Amino acid sequence: MEKSSSRRIFLLACIADLGRSAAWTSVAFPEELQEMVLKILLDSNEEGERSMAALALGAICSNDRNKGIKFFIDLIREIPEKRYLLLTSLKETMIVMEREHVVEYGRELLPILLAGDTTVSDASDGNEGASTAKDAGKGSLQTATAECLGQLARADPSVLDKLEQIYLDSSKSAMYRAPLVLALKYAFLADRGVAFDERLSQLVLALENLLPGPETIEAAEAPVVRAAVLALDAVMRTRPALLIENSSRLFPRVYQLMKRNQRLEREIDRGLFLLREDDGLDIRKAAFALMGSVLARAPRLLDVPVYTELLASGLTDDPEVRVLAQLGLIDILRSPYSLGVLPCLGKIVEALSQVLGAKVKENAVVQEIERHEESLRGALRVVYAMEQFPPVSSEPSFVGLMNDVVRTPAIEGRYEKLLEQANPTEPDQA
Repeated sequence: MEKSSSRRIFLLACIADLGRSAAWTSVAFPEELQEMVLKILLDSNEEGERSMAALALGAICSNDRNKGIKFFIDLIREIPEKRYLLLTSLKETMIVMEREHVVEYGRELLPILLAGDTTVSDASDGNEGASTAKDAGKGSLQTATAECLGQLARADPSVLDKLEQIYLDSSKSAMYRAPLVLALKYAFLADRGVAFDERLSQLVLALENLLPGPETIEAAEAPVVRAAVLALDAVMRTRPALLIENSSRLFPRVYQLMKRNQRLEREIDRGLFLLREDDGLDIRKAAFALMGSVLARAPRLLDVPVYTELLASGLTDDPEVRVLAQLGLIDILRSPYSLGVLPCLGKIVEALSQVLGAKVKENAVVQEIERHEESLRGALRVVYAMEQFPPVSSEPSFVGLMNDVVRTPAIEGRYEKLLEQANPTEPDQA
């Protein structure tokens, strides 16, 4: 990145901070400043500049009660190919702006956010008038749409009822419904009001009904299921008592979603090679994250043997799941339920041996090498947590792991470095 670009990003960040600071005052930013920031957002070739300009523009528009949201409504209509960046700005404005002003424009804004498949599923198709991959991929645009819907629901809880009517309609595409479900996550995280909470029991039941059972997993709509699990995770992080009431029905379904399921994997013919797609990957990541939140906030609700076995299986899953499984094992080893790892210690040791013994392929790209290194570091962190827990560290299977795998020339140096970081020595006092 050029030096001039770095300076521009810094200045835009300063403008964003000033905008947030002035949000509750009568300070009016000059229109020339808005125009300058908007020009950077629309015309810059630097992604970092465009992203920071989006935040800055949203911040300086947030104290303009008469123009803020309406300004972005008009821009989205005029420049649909910049929809992602404009939604990012709009979200920034909605976060800071007083509720009554958000509600005032909600009736006009909601149809734009619910504009149909052109808002999300065409994001990377290259269709005329749809948001293109130049500014955002499909996932980024879904998230931006969901964040704005969440902020709108925070201001006007009745929006939740309208969203529910749509995302429960299975005749609509999964790609269209997913950001509507994901909006609940951002609404839950943003609002703690009583009027909002009155709808939560109904919403949790609706989210539960979006999760497939073992017999319907093959027909699961992956984007919708992932969004539902992420929304439930937000409930657990903000209102755990509500999920506690439903845990006996809900958690067995989530445990099923943590398992790798070949019925959700498919091969795509790319001509010279076959590409394997795992539609269940994002679901598993969300499910591992949800149960990690349960462990942190209501561990007594966990079926510890089942959860620990799933963590052990996750150690050899995709690298993105693997890191969540490693963190989960470390957390449970440090919890009052640490003895729960003993029944599946053999499986954990076997998985760790497999990860620590893996070799990166000769023609690996940089990203693959980095993932491999992070996987090794994560596995050794699990080993360290196990070594600190005497009921585990004294087990023959763990002793064998230390002697046969960890204390070998290929791994021992890495482990010693981790020990030094975990137990830094005090400098000698002169």
